[in-house]
Amino acid sequence: GLSSRSPAGSMSEPERTRPEEPQLLKAIVIAKRIYPEYGLKRVFEHLTLKHSDWDISIGRVHKVMQRSGLLQNGSNENGLHALLAKADEDRVSPTLSTGPRLGWRRIADRIRTRSGTDDPWRDTGLLDRPVERATRHRYTAATKSWVTDEVEVKIEASPFAHGAMRECFRLKKLSNFVTSKDWATAANCVGKRYLKPTDNQAYYDDCKLQMDAKLWAEEYNLAMPRPPKAIDIIQTCIISFPDREGQPVFAVEHLIEGEYVKYNSNAGFVTDDVLRFTPQAFSHFSFEKSGHQVIVVDVQGVGDLYTDPQMHSHKLLYGEGDLGVRGMALFFSTHRCNPICTHLGLQPFHLSENELQHQPLHVGLGDTALRGDLHFAELTSKDLRPASKVETATPPTCFTPITVVDPDEVVGATRQRSTLSTCSSSSEVYPPVSSECDVFGCLDRVPAEAGVTAEIHWEMANYHRVGRFSEDDTPNIAVALFHIHQAAVCGLAKAQYCLGVVYSGLECSLMPGIQCERNSQRAALMLELAAHRGHRQSMVLLADLCAKGEGCSKSLKSAVEWRVKAAALPPEEDEEADYKLLGSAAELYATGSDDLQKDLTKARELFLQAAESAEAQMAGRASAKFYQRAEEV
Repeated sequence: GLSSRSPAGSMSEPERTRPEEPQLLKAIVIAKRIYPEYGLKRVFEHLTLKHSDWDISIGRVHKVMQRSGLLQNGSNENGLHALLAKADEDRVSPTLSTGPRLGWRRIADRIRTRSGTDDPWRDTGLLDRPVERATRHRYTAATKSWVTDEVEVKIEASPFAHGAMRECFRLKKLSNFVTSKDWATAANCVGKRYLKPTDNQAYYDDCKLQMDAKLWAEEYNLAMPRPPKAIDIIQTCIISFPDREGQPVFAVEHLIEGEYVKYNSNAGFVTDDVLRFTPQAFSHFSFEKSGHQVIVVDVQGVGDLYTDPQMHSHKLLYGEGDLGVRGMALFFSTHRCNPICTHLGLQPFHLSENELQHQPLHVGLGDTALRGDLHFAELTSKDLRPASKVETATPPTCFTPITVVDPDEVVGATRQRSTLSTCSSSSEVYPPVSSECDVFGCLDRVPAEAGVTAEIHWEMANYHRVGRFSEDDTPNIAVALFHIHQAAVCGLAKAQYCLGVVYSGLECSLMPGIQCERNSQRAALMLELAAHRGHRQSMVLLADLCAKGEGCSKSLKSAVEWRVKAAALPPEEDEEADYKLLGSAAELYATGSDDLQKDLTKARELFLQAAESAEAQMAGRASAKFYQRAEEV
C-alpha cells in the first residue's frame, strides 16, 4: 500500500519518527475538520504533506480512523470535538513524546503512576475528598471555538500554594474515556483561582491566550528548516462547579513535575541562570511568523514544555499583561539572535552598537508587568511593579530539567540561511541603516506607511530617553536618537516630525529632552517626509520653512499649499487653529511673490473660509477681522 517511508538506500531524506496514536489521531481529526469531504486516501496524502517527518503508512491511518469511528461516522462536528479532546487528554505532548528514549520514559511513568508508587499527591488526603460534578470548557485556537462537557473531579478545600494574583488547589480528574473509577490513577491537575474577586471572563481570556500560544508552538515545530528541538505549551481549560453556591470557576491544567525555569518575562527579563536558545528563538519566531502582530513571551516551564505564557499584541488583545508594542520593545531590547534564530532565518532586530556592546542583557524583573505599570512620563527601571501572573510556588512541571546548553541546541547553527524564510508572513522590509548619514541616504526607500517595527523603535527610543535600560536610570540620548532615526526610515510620521523639530534646534513635546546639532536641511527633509504622510504639524512647520527659505528653496507657493492642506485636517491639542492657517495663506495670495501669482479672488475665498471657521470655534474677534479683510481685497 501507500507509505510515507523513505525508499531503501536513500540518503537525502531526513530521519522520520513514528507518531504515537493520540498524536496521529489528533492530526487526522484536524484534517477532517478542515476537509470534511476527505476519505482515507486524501487524509493520508494530507498527513504526508503536512508532517513530512512522520513515518506512517496508509494501513496505520486506516486502523486509527476505524478504531475512532471516523470511517463509519464521517465528520460530525460534535464527534470530532470529542475525538480531539480524547487525543489531547491521552497525550503528554505531541512533540516531546516522539523518539524511543522519551517513549520508553513515558511508558515507565505510566507504570509508576498506575501502581500508585510515584503519585506526588498520594499522601495529601486528596483521594478522601468527595467526588464533584464539574462543567469543563476547552478552547480550540485553530477553529476559534469552545467545546463544553461534564467531568468528575476531586479538589482540595484549601489551596496548597499561591502567588501574587492566584491561589492553587490540588485536583484529580477522571478521564471521560475510561470506565473504571480508580481515583488513584486519575490525572493530577492544578486548579487556579484569582485571589481577588474577578469577572469570570478573565478565566476564559487566560485560557484563550494559552491555547493561542500553544498554536504558535505548533507552528514553530513545523518551521522549515526544522528547529533542533520541538516545544509544546500545556493544554489548559476552565471548569465550573454548577452544584456549588455561586458556581465558582477555576483554570485547570495537568500537573507536570520537574525543575521549573522562567526563561524570559513580558518585560524584557532574560534569565541568566540557564543558557537556552530554544525559548528565546520561539519568542522571536512568533513575532516574525505572525507578521509582527503578536509575540509569545513569559516563556517558562520545564525543559521545552511551557506553561502560563503571556502574549503581546499590536492591538492589545490579551489582557493587562499584554503590553503591546512597548512589550515588544522590551523583548528586543534584551534579545540577541542565537544560532537557532539564524537557522530559522529570523531577521535580527536593529540595535545600535552602543546597545550591543554595553547594554546588560538580564535587565528588569522576572515578574510579569501590567500595562498600567508603563508610563513614560515618570518611568524608570525601578517603576515596574512586581505583579506576577505566575505562581512560582505552584508545583512545576515534567521532563528532564535543562541547566546548560544542550549540544542539540546548536544543531544546524552553521547551516546556510533558508531560502524559504519562516518570516515570509511579514511584509515589513526596510533599508539597512546604521547611522544618521545612512538615514538621509535612503529617504527614497522610506515606506509610505509605518509598520509595527517602526513603532517598536519609537518605544525603544522612549525607554532610552528615560533611562529604562541603564543601571542608574541615566538617559541615553544618543541611543534614543538612533531609534528615532530607525523609526523615521521605517515610515513613522511622528518620528520624522520629531527629527524635523530637533534638527530645527527646538525641543519636541513628543520626546522631551532629545536634542541634537541644528541642521535646517535635515529638518526640512524630515518634515517633508512626515507632511507627505499626512502629519498636520509637520505641514505647518514645513510651510514656515518654505516661506523663510530655511533648509530648502524659498517658495511662498509651497508655503500656501502646505498651510491649506494642514487647515483641512483636524488639529491636535495645542496645534495652530485652521482659521489661522487659512488666514495666513490668504495674506500670501493677497500680496503675491516671485513664485506665487497674486490672486485676490483666491485670497477673498480663503478669508471667508477663515472667518466662518473662527466663528464656528467661538473666536469672534478673529472672525470679524477675516470678514473685514475679505471685503478689503
